[in-house]
Amino acid sequence: PKTALDLQVRGSVGTFSAGRPGEASVQVRYIQTHVGLTEGGGHADRLLDHLTPVREVFNLQELTFEQLMQRDINDARVSTELIPYLLSQGRGGLVKLFPPIIVVVLPLDSHDRPSNYYPTVQTLTEELQGHPFQVIRSGQVGKEVFEFRQLLQGDEPQAHDYAELQLNTNRSALAIVDGQHRAMALLALH
Repeated sequence: PKTALDLQVRGSVGTFSAGRPGEASVQVRYIQTHVGLTEGGGHADRLLDHLTPVREVFNLQELTFEQLMQRDINDARVSTELIPYLLSQGRGGLVKLFPPIIVVVLPLDSHDRPSNYYPTVQTLTEELQGHPFQVIRSGQVGKEVFEFRQLLQGDEPQAHDYAELQLNTNRSALAIVDGQHRAMALLALH
């Protein structure tokens, strides 16, 4: 079957463990990439097209007051501080640096709401362009949510710049969980 993966993100891979003290931890894989404001419709444009603030992904009635305050976006700050900073051409020139924007890939149910779980996740080894890759895939081919590829050396996945995350934008949401103001400024200019 033909793949349903329609968004590709390349970058550096890393891992960390998350969990409460005394409980089992969960290994979290991440990919660090970059985007720029360019014309031409490349992968950065497609990635920006799919970034979504948390307030647009979750049902606001299901969030606590603290969660709502943490996720509330001050649109005035975005338009009066961050966008002018990005557009300024002072001594710093055209290069602008922001701290990272953290995005979580959430599986969606048939009503485009966050699902409680990813479809079955499996780890495989596949050869791509003559090199072995570890492939972590959620869902059956043709109905995937994501596929994460990492180059193998021997049996060990390598932590370097050859990592790739592919997403099915019809079955996942890219929810901005940190850096929403920075992301909203980028999205406004995009």
